[in-house]
Amino acid sequence: MIGSIGNYAIVTESPNYAIKNVALFKFKDENLYNKYFYYVLNSPFLENQIKSQQKGGTQKFVTLKILRNLKIPLPPLDTQKK
Repeated sequence: MIGSIGNYAIVTESPNYAIKNVALFKFKDENLYNKYFYYVLNSPFLENQIKSQQKGGTQKFVTLKILRNLKIPLPPLDTQKK
């Protein structure tokens, strides 16, 4: 969320460490496939959304509000898995 914005990873196990200045997306909706979301986060579509809303001067940051309000295209689950 602060500094280097745009380094994404899929975490497959519960972290045994502190998460600071990092956003962690947890999926409650079974209609969103985590790998699809990973690729959307790395797409120019979302990169442009995030960069256009970043805050700060020298050290850019993204607020949780910005992340919560991202517009994510949501095709059917079988399409996401392809």
